[in-house]
Amino acid sequence: MRSTYPMLCVILAFGCSTLAACAEGESGSAPAEDIDSSDAAGFEPSDASSSDTVEAPDTVTLADTQQEDAAEEDASEPQWEAPPVAPPSEVEELTGLEWRVLKVGNKPDPVINALNDGSFSWPEEGVVDGYWWQDTAPNENGSLESPSSGLLMYAVARVMLDEPAGLIVRSDAVYQTFVNGARQPGDPYAHNQHRIAFRAESGETLVVFRIIGGSRVPAVGIWRTADELSFHHGDATWPDLIAGEDLVQYVGLPVLNHKNAPVTGVRTRVLESEYLEETTMHFPAIGTSSVTQLSFEIRPKSTITEGGLEIPATLRVESLDLDWSYETTFTLSSADADPTVSPNVRRSYISPVDGSTQYYGLRRASEPDEGDGRGLALSLHGASVKAIGQSGSYSSKPDMIVVAGTNRRRFGFDWELWGRLQGLNAMAHAKATHDIDPTRVYLTGHSMGGHGTWQLGTLFPGLFAVVGPSAGWISFATYGGSAFPPEDSPFYWARRSSDTPRYVENLTNRAVYIIHGDADDNVPISQAYTMKSYIEPYVTDLQFHVEPGAGHWWDGDKAAGADCVDWPELFETMDDRRLDPWESDFVFVSPSPWVSPTHSFVTVQSAATPAADLRVTSSQDGDTITVTTDNVRNLSLSAEGLLANDATVVIVDGESYAVGDEDLWIGPTEGKTPERYGPVTQVFMNPFCFVYDPAGPDEYRHFADFMTTGWNIIGNGHACTIPLDQVTDALRAERNMIYLGVPVTEVDISYDLLTGWGPESVAVGGHSFGSAALAAVFPEGDRLSAIYTATAGAESLLYQFPLWTSRFVTPDYLILGSNGALGVGMWAPDWTFDGTLGQFAN
Repeated sequence: MRSTYPMLCVILAFGCSTLAACAEGESGSAPAEDIDSSDAAGFEPSDASSSDTVEAPDTVTLADTQQEDAAEEDASEPQWEAPPVAPPSEVEELTGLEWRVLKVGNKPDPVINALNDGSFSWPEEGVVDGYWWQDTAPNENGSLESPSSGLLMYAVARVMLDEPAGLIVRSDAVYQTFVNGARQPGDPYAHNQHRIAFRAESGETLVVFRIIGGSRVPAVGIWRTADELSFHHGDATWPDLIAGEDLVQYVGLPVLNHKNAPVTGVRTRVLESEYLEETTMHFPAIGTSSVTQLSFEIRPKSTITEGGLEIPATLRVESLDLDWSYETTFTLSSADADPTVSPNVRRSYISPVDGSTQYYGLRRASEPDEGDGRGLALSLHGASVKAIGQSGSYSSKPDMIVVAGTNRRRFGFDWELWGRLQGLNAMAHAKATHDIDPTRVYLTGHSMGGHGTWQLGTLFPGLFAVVGPSAGWISFATYGGSAFPPEDSPFYWARRSSDTPRYVENLTNRAVYIIHGDADDNVPISQAYTMKSYIEPYVTDLQFHVEPGAGHWWDGDKAAGADCVDWPELFETMDDRRLDPWESDFVFVSPSPWVSPTHSFVTVQSAATPAADLRVTSSQDGDTITVTTDNVRNLSLSAEGLLANDATVVIVDGESYAVGDEDLWIGPTEGKTPERYGPVTQVFMNPFCFVYDPAGPDEYRHFADFMTTGWNIIGNGHACTIPLDQVTDALRAERNMIYLGVPVTEVDISYDLLTGWGPESVAVGGHSFGSAALAAVFPEGDRLSAIYTATAGAESLLYQFPLWTSRFVTPDYLILGSNGALGVGMWAPDWTFDGTLGQFAN
C-alpha cells in the first residue's frame, strides 16, 4: 500500500515544505557582531581581495599527514602547459531590464509546466488566462515585494544580448531560478552571499525567479561577464596564519562556470610570494553552468614573523578546457604567535566528506603547552552564528582549547547528518594539530548547538567525558513541529538518528551539565526539563543550572566570556571529569552503523535489520570481557582496545575468543559495512561526482548543475560533475559515483538489487512504475554509488527528491510519482532485496 508519510510535494531542493520553513529554522541568538546582517553589494570582481568576508566550514580522522600525502600525489600528476592568464575584465550589472511579476497566491501554478518543458515565453503585461502579470521592477537594492507566507510568486527579467555571455545571478529568498530551461536553486536565507551561474546566448534570455513567500524579502540581481569562470569572494572560506607556524591550511572560493560545457582536469595554484610557497591541487571537473567551491593550498613561509600582516595570495585556476587561466588575489591575515595577543583564530582544513575547504573557530589556550596534553572542548554554534563568533564568546583557558566547528553554514544542518560530521571532523583536525589528552575531551553548544550537543553526545558517547548543552532543543518533533514518520516506515528507519531520546541510555557513564534560562522565548525551558526527565534513569552525574530571568542568549558578570556558554561551573565540571576511551563496561545503542558504528573497542559492521536499533552491552570480570548484542549481524573488536583492558578472553553472545594482536571479526564477511551502507543520503558523505550521459537528455546535465550549486549554497561544498565518457577506474576508486539518467548497462551493480530502469519504467524488486523517478544506492567496487533517473518525460520529478536537508533522509531506494512516493525501502544487510523492508503503491 502507498506510504502514508507525506512526501511534501513542495519540498524541493532543500527538503522543506515551504521556502519560509527552510529559512526560518530557529533564530539562535548570539552577540550582534557575530550575526551577519550584511547588505553589501553583490558580486566581487575577479581581482578583488578579501580578509573579512563570510564564514564557512565533519567522523573521520583527518591528520596533517593525510594532507601532506595528498600534496605529494598532486606533485606527481602529469604536467601540462596551462593557457595564458586572462586579461582583467569587468563584471557588468544589467540594469534597466524589462520585468514582469506574477503573484499566483494559492491558485494553481500556471507557469511551472512551461518552465519544465521549455515552452515558457515572455508574458505581456495584463491579465493572461486569469492571471495578472505586472510591469514591476525590483528597487535599487534588488528587492521585490514579497508574497504572503507560503504563497507563490514569479518575477521574470528580459535580457537582450548582442553576443553570448556568462550570467551571474543573485537569488535571495528565491526558491528556484530558471534561464533558458536550466534551473538553479536560490539562497533561502537571503544573505546576499551567494551567486549562481548561467550561460546566455545572443538575443533574448528570460531569467525567471520562482519565489515562495516568507519573512525574508526576495532580492535579485543580474550581471554579465565575458569570462569563462568567475570567482566569488563574498562567500570565501579562509584561515588565519599564525606567526612562526608552518601548518598547511586552505582557502576555499566558489567558482562559477559560465561555459556551456564542463571544465575537466582542473588545477588550482597558489603562486609563490614573499610569505607563501607555490602549491598545486587537482580536481576532476566543474559542472556546466554551476557553482562549486575549489580549494587552494596555503603553505606559509618562515617570513611570517608577526601578527597583523596582510598577506596577499595569488590564486589561479587552470584547465585545458579553458581558453584562458583565471587569476585572483585573496588577502589573508597573520595572527600573533602569543595566544594572549591573538586568542581567537580561524583554522581551515580539507573536509573528508567532499574535499572542500572548511574551517573552525579556535580559542587558543592562554598558557604554554607543558607536554602533558591539553583539554579540548568542542563547542557547537546556534543558528545564524558564525564559528569564529562562537569561539570568540569564550574566555581563554590555561590548558584547554575551545574548537567551534561550523555546521557547513550558519544555519546548516542542525548538527545532524553533514552537521554531525562537521563537528566531528573539526575536532579530529584539532586533535591532529595539537597535543590533546584523549581523556580530556568535552562537548558543549548553544541553541541549535545545544541540540547538536544532545545529538553528538548520545550518538557518539565514547568521544566525550562531559556533555553540556545550553538552551538546547531535543528534536524536530519537539521543537519546530516536524513530526516523525511512523516507526514502521523506511522513512523513519533512515531518519531514526534524529529521534534523540531513543539514545539517552548511551549517556550512562557520562557527566551531563544542562544550562537554560527560565525566560527563554526561543527554545522553551520545557525542552531542558523534558530531556532531564529522559536521562535521569541513566545518568547519575547530572547537574542542571537554571538562570533566573534569562532569555535565550544571556551574559552577566560570572564568566569572562558570555555566561550562557562560558559558564564557570560547566568548565569546572570538565576539569574534574576524565574519559576512558577504551571503557569495558557500557551499553551502546545506535540507530545504524552508517550513523554511529563504534563505541570503545566495538565496531558494528552491519545490523541484522534496518527496522530496529542495534544494541551492544559489555562488562568485564578479571581478564574476561563479555559482550552481548541485539540486532547485530556482524562486528569487529579492536585488539588495541581489548589489550588496553588486559583482556585475554572475550565472549560474544556466548562464543569465546582468545585476544591476540589482531582485531577480531565476528560474523559474515560480506555485505554492508559502515562506510558502504546506505541510505542514499550517505553517498554524499564521501567525495562524490555527478555523472551524466552526454548522449542522453539534457535534463540530467541540468539536474547535475542544480545539485552542484545547491550543495555549494547549503553546504559550502565541492562537487564534481563529469560526462560518463570521461569517467575512469581511477576516478571511481577515489569518489562515489552518482549516476544521473545513465543507462543501466553502463553501471556495475554486482548485487541483484534493482530490477532496472529506462525510458518506459523504473523498477525495484519486481515493482515497476511508469511516469516516475527513482533514487537508489548500491555498492560499486569498494565504494558506494547511487542512481537518480526518471522515465522519459518525467525528468522534472527529480527536483522533488529532498536534497541537502537535515529533516529528511532518502532511504536505500525511493520511487516518486507526481503525487508522492510510489515505493520506498531499505536493502537487506547482505545487499539483497527483501520485500518486508519496503512499501509499494501496488
